[in-house]
Amino acid sequence: MRLRLWLVLFAVALAAAPASALAQRVRYHDDYDRPHNLEGRALASVHLGISSPTGNFGDAFDSGLGFGGSIGYGVSRRVLLSAAISHHEFDHQVFNDESVSVTPVTFNVDYAFPTSGKIMPWVGGGIGMYSVSDEIVGLPDLDETDFGLNFGAGIAGPIARSALLGGGFRYHFVSGDELPDTEFFTFQIGLGFFL
Repeated sequence: MRLRLWLVLFAVALAAAPASALAQRVRYHDDYDRPHNLEGRALASVHLGISSPTGNFGDAFDSGLGFGGSIGYGVSRRVLLSAAISHHEFDHQVFNDESVSVTPVTFNVDYAFPTSGKIMPWVGGGIGMYSVSDEIVGLPDLDETDFGLNFGAGIAGPIARSALLGGGFRYHFVSGDELPDTEFFTFQIGLGFFL
């Protein structure tokens, strides 16, 4: 499990390195075109990566695929408010016919730190409703929608005048009702487009 985590982090670092190198060659016409100024700008993004369960959830299920998208709006130079939807799949470590899927719809706040270069480190968090489904072949699915929260950090940089490439991680916690609490990390690479 730890080896897999280090491999994912290494892959994110490798993916971010070309973006950093390319970002140094991009020329901007004025400060508005720099990605550091988010104020008044809409940003649509898609992301893909590894979702890794932790806690009691991680004792029974393996890492899986996660993907999703978001739409955000800069309310200041460094603060982005966004709405996001994503989907995460986890297979049971022992029983091949059991899996859990989690589909969160969240509202997030991200803060981009000021830097002298083109690469932006960011931190953020959010809340929302997480649809959790425990699927066992031959039995009715156990579904519920519960409150959850997330927080994380990452980096992003320009690859074109209106496009960003980045990578980061988020921790998600879902408070279960009939199903147990669900905790997982996501390690993802994302592509964003200023609209």
